[in-house]
Amino acid sequence: MFKKSIVFLLTAMLILTISLTGCSQKTNTQTVDQPKKIDYPTKPIKFIVPWAPGGSSDATARTLAGIAEKYLGQPMIIVNRAGANGAVATAEAKSWNADGYQILFNAVGPMTSVPYLQDVPYTIDDFKGVIGLSYEPILLAVNSNSPYKTFDDMKKAGVAIKYGSSGTGSLTQIAEAALFDKAGIKASSVPFAGAGPAVTALLGGHIDCTTGHPGEFEQHIKSGALRYIGVFSPERYDLTANVPTFKEQGQDLDFSVWKYVLVPKGTDPQIVQILHDAFEKMMKDPQFIKYAETAKLKMDPISGDQVITKLKAEAITIGETIKKLDL
Repeated sequence: MFKKSIVFLLTAMLILTISLTGCSQKTNTQTVDQPKKIDYPTKPIKFIVPWAPGGSSDATARTLAGIAEKYLGQPMIIVNRAGANGAVATAEAKSWNADGYQILFNAVGPMTSVPYLQDVPYTIDDFKGVIGLSYEPILLAVNSNSPYKTFDDMKKAGVAIKYGSSGTGSLTQIAEAALFDKAGIKASSVPFAGAGPAVTALLGGHIDCTTGHPGEFEQHIKSGALRYIGVFSPERYDLTANVPTFKEQGQDLDFSVWKYVLVPKGTDPQIVQILHDAFEKMMKDPQFIKYAETAKLKMDPISGDQVITKLKAEAITIGETIKKLDL
């Protein structure tokens, strides 16, 4: 009986040992499979804006940068890198170190329209989306001293219109080109390095009109220096509800701009997620909400994957418009 008890005890101990060894191996396997948590960020992050200071993109980026340290633990530094309607900064961004310390603020044009109008050394697939930021309609404005009070006045004037934009190939420029082409108005484009310089030229009477977003025009609309002619969205924008659409004025057009954040393709998914979560929190920050209300921005925090999918879809439709206009 005693021998049987010893055998039973030894067998039980052997089974327990095998069981614990198996659990240990399983735990070790799970530990190996789990990616090591990244210590990021540990230094300031450069937030590259592909346009000159003064436009809505610059203002939005600076507002986000002003509260970034609260959510990332490191400051965010704005770097304006204007040129070729965003293509210069976007091209450089492709070859950045994929370490999350340089991130790109961008709008629709450099990825959807500019590649049809000039040779660019990048594609959408060279990047990872971080987060969608804002949706903004495109509006057409004139100087308050302009004889054009409505779009009908422009059609009846019988003179060539000189129109400004944030750059050749920008969606703002394409919207104007499509509008004047559709209405049979002779017009010539005057591209600038961003919406800020274009608005300055309009205030100085150097161009007849320009396109931009509500935040770029609002202070000058309120002061009476500028006047809206129309909005390019198919329905009135609720934050500028008194401005008629061009569809209401006989020109069925639909152009709007949205903005987002990108990083180079090889960036670690953990870094992308950290940035996404931080921007999502920034967009809910009371300081940013107050800015968005003043700038008449609608926020649209879509995922990074949705950013890439949406860009690819719009590149096709905008490309078709460019070819139709023979731009």
